[in-house]
Amino acid sequence: MRSSREITGRGTAPWDHELEHRTAFLGVESLAGYVINTGNARVIADRSDGFQLFPVVWDEHEQSSMAHPIMLGNTIAGCLLGSSTRPKFFLSRSHQALFAAYTKLLNLAFSADDYVPLDMVELYPMPLPANQQQFLTHFRSRVTQVMIHNQLTVGKAEDEVWCQIEKDLLQYQMQHA
Repeated sequence: MRSSREITGRGTAPWDHELEHRTAFLGVESLAGYVINTGNARVIADRSDGFQLFPVVWDEHEQSSMAHPIMLGNTIAGCLLGSSTRPKFFLSRSHQALFAAYTKLLNLAFSADDYVPLDMVELYPMPLPANQQQFLTHFRSRVTQVMIHNQLTVGKAEDEVWCQIEKDLLQYQMQHA
């Protein structure tokens, strides 16, 4: 596993309700990447805290953030990432317990094949989300081309295109680091 891809999201104002159109690849430079690499949940209480112990790429409205790994034993499928416009939102024990419960429920959404042993996770830095858009804009047409050319199902073609986009982003990051 070299990166993690945001696959779904829900928001309240000032964010859109549906966040699927905001797909991004996250790497070691992100809080999600840190949590996936370590297998440990993390809270960043306040954006304005001076020195940060954990990496995070802040959205313009984010003031606090939490990420919790989606794990089965020593394997990981990703993480649940939460953001708030309010500082210290994720510090309450009740918010953290609810977040952990939602994460456990997410295990039902993944098959055994979706989990990777923690020792096989080696996330790399990814470009900022704004720099990724040029690679994501023609996703559907690329999927269609791969389906026709390789005679694949939609799901298999999407997987192939996502892998190619990840490779392109990693190469872009290496050239622009």
